[in-house]
Amino acid sequence: MVRQGSPQVDREIRFPRTEEVVPGRPACCPRCGFGRLRINGRCRRRVIDPRAEEVELVRFRCSQCGHSWRIYPAGVQPFTPQTQCQNPPEADCMSWG
Repeated sequence: MVRQGSPQVDREIRFPRTEEVVPGRPACCPRCGFGRLRINGRCRRRVIDPRAEEVELVRFRCSQCGHSWRIYPAGVQPFTPQTQCQNPPEADCMSWG
């Protein structure tokens, strides 16, 4: 019995896009819902991504409750230099064989 090779399957892998800047200003504070926010700082962070070397993070502060938080650009994960492009969900379910 002659065994044929498995048919070749063409797949297109699309990686998530990593933005270099924050898309916009939040509408209100996530803690108290107050709508008056101010920018409390900006910084650049190096990332491991084939399309971007650095991204800009923006820190906001609520004028009412004093809560502050960072807004990350799309595709950037907090607390790590890796972006979502480094570990796409499609790569987990691929098998090479």
